[in-house]
Amino acid sequence: MTAQPIPVIRDGRRPGAVPVAELLARAGAVARARGAELWAAE
Repeated sequence: MTAQPIPVIRDGRRPGAVPVAELLARAGAVARARGAELWAAE
């Protein structure tokens, strides 16, 4: 096997590169979860 400087996965991105939209979605999910916990705690 030859070593490639930038491995290409099926959608053409580099492994480990997370789209900004996915980061925002994760952050939003975490924020909603924490908000729900704070709301339930009160």
